[in-house]
Amino acid sequence: MRVSAYCKLIVIAVVLTFVGCNRNREENKVEQTLSFTEIAKVDADMPVAFEVNGNSLFITDYSGDKLVKEFNLDSKEIVRSLVQRGNGPGEALSPISAFVGKDSIIVYSRPIMSLISIPLNHSAGVKELKNGVVLPFMVSDLFKMNDNGFIASIIPFGADDSIKGKRFMLIDRYGQQNGLFGSYPKIIDKDKTVSDDVLAHFHQTLSVLFPNDTIMIALTNYVMSKYVDSGDGFTLKSEKMLIPYEYEYQDATETSSAIAKRKDDMERGINGAVLWNGKILVSRRYADSEDVDKVYFELYDTDGNLEQQLYPEQNVYYPFAITSEGYILANGGESEGGMILLKSTTNLM
Repeated sequence: MRVSAYCKLIVIAVVLTFVGCNRNREENKVEQTLSFTEIAKVDADMPVAFEVNGNSLFITDYSGDKLVKEFNLDSKEIVRSLVQRGNGPGEALSPISAFVGKDSIIVYSRPIMSLISIPLNHSAGVKELKNGVVLPFMVSDLFKMNDNGFIASIIPFGADDSIKGKRFMLIDRYGQQNGLFGSYPKIIDKDKTVSDDVLAHFHQTLSVLFPNDTIMIALTNYVMSKYVDSGDGFTLKSEKMLIPYEYEYQDATETSSAIAKRKDDMERGINGAVLWNGKILVSRRYADSEDVDKVYFELYDTDGNLEQQLYPEQNVYYPFAITSEGYILANGGESEGGMILLKSTTNLM
């Protein structure tokens, strides 16, 4: 009897210790303030994406005359302005992203559904740009997978039956479609009863990240989806609500797409993400701020566990990026000289 009672005590102690550790992990999230300093004013009318490559920050400008700017982080000035606004050969309209590869910059122009390739050794005075690649209409956004391909987020409205219910399309750098996979999140009860068009509208993919060769992380405003590539394609491993959400919606009709919007009393959620040391650094809009675009940062592991919250001491806005040393580069808002570019005074450890 004594041995049995003693064993029971050990089991209870182990269980309590496990529960206590998990509770501490949830309760002891590290919160800290983060100071930023202005490093330059950059000629960018409406920056929508940042990407760091070596000592350069590539800025995608949605509405400027030149739509991609290469900013040198050492000299603190723009060294190249690329891609003329327009719909002619080698031109683009309202790009939403630019991807830096080993030998080229790929610009995605959503209005004309086109990929434009610019050689990395392209100089400001050279006009030679490769011909654009036209993408299918159902591609709503594009994310770099590797130097040879992309993951496309899909709009199912108007697509044929083979597309409906699918979330992602594999596309190579030449625009060739190489398969479909995934479905939009179905976390809350409403997700399970609405149409694919509504789900695709509300759960549009904001970021796709690859922490390693086999894991793919997809983020919406509220949900993190973790996919694993087993060699035969990506399969969903786990899905987690990061931020509570509710929404109102209107189904698609023969003449219009579905419309869904967050309920006014719910939090605004995530608006972007980057990788840092295998973790996911996201920017979140403040829930109760009158400045609806102002953001702070959260760091998650690849299972969606929150590890750190970082609150900027200055006003910081999307987009943002992170250097190889762990310093955050962020949009500090508009100024007479253009966009204020900020850099955190301390790095992530």
